[in-house]
Amino acid sequence: MGLSKFQIITIVFLFMFVFVIGAIYSNTKDAAESKMRQNNNINHYEAKNTIRNEETVIREDNSQIQNLSEQINYLNQKIQDLENNNYGENNKNCRIYGIMDGTVDIQMTPAQAIQESRETGKDVVVLCKF
Repeated sequence: MGLSKFQIITIVFLFMFVFVIGAIYSNTKDAAESKMRQNNNINHYEAKNTIRNEETVIREDNSQIQNLSEQINYLNQKIQDLENNNYGENNKNCRIYGIMDGTVDIQMTPAQAIQESRETGKDVVVLCKF
């Protein structure tokens, strides 16, 4: 039972076809794995950068919070000093300047400012020297 030329060519063609399909599959698989590794590396790099940026923001926020806390403590101390009259009654020199209309100070006599504040609920502006 001998093989004819046609049968040998057909068998060689089938083997070549299987070989080409296997090569394509292997290359595609390698390329996909390589691409996934690159994407994972990029995602890992981006995640590290995001973490670094967030840590920087947190440090800056903590610094700002610390500064605000110090300023609040300073103002609280000043208020306690005023309440305890640590500056003495003779050193206080206050006068009514007028009223506050939104963001604008309106100068008035003390009586007018108090009357306007009672009628409209606007804030009275008091200026003090120590």
